[in-house]
Amino acid sequence: MSNIAKYVNKYSDYLEPGVYKFNDTYTRLYKEAGNINQVVDYNTGTGIVKKIKKIYKGLLYGNKIVINKGEKKFNGTTMLIPSMNYGIKVFSDNEVLTLYNDTSNLKRELDNYKKVSEYINVPSIIRYSKNYYITNKINSTIYDKEEALNYIMDSYIKNNTKNKFKFVNKKYNSKRYRCLFKKIYDKIYVGDDYQAIIQHGDMWSGNVLYNKSFYIIDFENVGDHYFLYDFFKYIYSEAYILNDYKMLKKYFNSKYDDMLVKYFNSLGLEYNPYDKVKYFYSFLNEFIEDRIRTKNLYIFYKEISFIKKVLKKINL
Repeated sequence: MSNIAKYVNKYSDYLEPGVYKFNDTYTRLYKEAGNINQVVDYNTGTGIVKKIKKIYKGLLYGNKIVINKGEKKFNGTTMLIPSMNYGIKVFSDNEVLTLYNDTSNLKRELDNYKKVSEYINVPSIIRYSKNYYITNKINSTIYDKEEALNYIMDSYIKNNTKNKFKFVNKKYNSKRYRCLFKKIYDKIYVGDDYQAIIQHGDMWSGNVLYNKSFYIIDFENVGDHYFLYDFFKYIYSEAYILNDYKMLKKYFNSKYDDMLVKYFNSLGLEYNPYDKVKYFYSFLNEFIEDRIRTKNLYIFYKEISFIKKVLKKINL
């Protein structure tokens, strides 16, 4: 049984009865009249591969599914189907339920939530048990992405006194991978050691919600990262996911220098505008290492190909 079928069968008692529909990428199942404004579809597939995948999954699963009546554990109307070993998310009108099969994963998620909540605004946890936690649902409205970036950086600047530096020695998982991207490796390599602090780890506009104030969601990747990781992940993801290079170009054109001076000062560091390329390459070093850890060669090659495109696009 596929992951999609497995999740739908196993967790159907967390969904209200009714007719449900898959999104185009089969990563989300939602009730046709359901409210899904905390979860936004970002369609990253293009061309013939996307069309083939859609046709294949349509033949395999169909486009709609009926959830039957019965005793329900949660009144969900949308289910997010994870592609990796993350928690299952089920959305009702007012709450978000995150379920884990492995209690150690749940504990790690709650620990991550606690860590990152000291620096940025997150939805409130209403309750939790041995295999789930529930947060209030943020009914997000459209927001300015530049304002969101300002909020993220301002939040870190205000709270960085709590963030303690520690040097982390990062090495690539295996030398055999180096041959797969040697030209890129030789170009962006800046050394094994860098300063790391608590960062969200997956900061992009899909994980930022707005309703009178900004909220950050999803905590699987919270931990010690390169101290500019969230900043670069946010502006890099605009290019990678949404094909929008404006923020990356603004960075290299010094439009964020005032913000970065304040950020560096909050950490007791001095920002050097002539080291822009080095800062960006340091981010890419860790970003590639993270992708190696997934052990998914398709994702890895896809990322490396895009990094080549980015470097060419911004003339590096």
